[in-house]
Amino acid sequence: MDSKKILEEFATTEPESAKAIGGTHILQYESEYGTNLVSFTDEMLFDFFLIKKRYYRPLHISKLVGQFGQFYEYCISQGYIEFNPFNQSLLFTRDYIINKIASLGNVELYSREYVINKCKMMGYNVPYYTSIALLLYDGIKNQKELASLKYSDVDFYNKTVNTNGFELSLKDDTIAAISDMYDMSSFNVLLRSKETKWDFYDRNGFLIRQTVSPRTDAPADDIEQHKKVISRKFNALCISPIFLSDSSIIFRLIDEIGKDTLLSILSSSNRTDYRQQDINLMKTALGKLNITTPVKNLLFDYKVYAPLIKHNKIL
Repeated sequence: MDSKKILEEFATTEPESAKAIGGTHILQYESEYGTNLVSFTDEMLFDFFLIKKRYYRPLHISKLVGQFGQFYEYCISQGYIEFNPFNQSLLFTRDYIINKIASLGNVELYSREYVINKCKMMGYNVPYYTSIALLLYDGIKNQKELASLKYSDVDFYNKTVNTNGFELSLKDDTIAAISDMYDMSSFNVLLRSKETKWDFYDRNGFLIRQTVSPRTDAPADDIEQHKKVISRKFNALCISPIFLSDSSIIFRLIDEIGKDTLLSILSSSNRTDYRQQDINLMKTALGKLNITTPVKNLLFDYKVYAPLIKHNKIL
């Protein structure tokens, strides 16, 4: 059976699901698994989702399981197979997947000390790296929001940064890192084992300082381009901005409602177990912390961190 052709047939009835399946590039793994996609077992699909692709968001996995499930139901209707590999699979139960995501290391929970030490280990441009990392750790939502910040958004006296009209409190070490970043005379770059110095370019007013090499023009006042540059810096730092933001949310929630309370809520056996008082407590905490993720989505996705919190598997 030609899986690609069958997937194209399936696309005539479920185009969005077919596109999502194709987007995972799963057809590239048929030779490795020794069979075509139509005949994949639940073990193969589990290996693909959690080992090969290292997916870690339960909501994302749940959506993919639904889309792949539609594909296999289509294959059954056309007589290609007899059984849907997801049906009655013990591997794709919610609790098993969440525990495996944590045990496989698909998610990481960063302590503030770990983040600071990773920045120090760079050995050069330490205030720059510390600034971008701790700003996310203190609550800047993502790299785009980080890239859009202006120097004028920071109130150094009150230790806050204005982000989309919200005054976000910054820790002392974050403020110190930003100040030290602006004391840097140049940005050290290692090219072909040779260290060179790039000038800073602050005329666009971005909080995270832009740099200019001797061979390029001044950087544009472009948030998307600035974001790409910052993203490369996170790659050099070997810290995931996503896990950095998730760690920020987890530890700020712990500070707000307590570790035991958060762990109790995240460890509930299923999504319908949440008591209304827990939901209200989380809504209040998220609102106070300016976290805009819907409560039930956050509670479902962040369950993967419960085993790490419970067993203190924090970097």
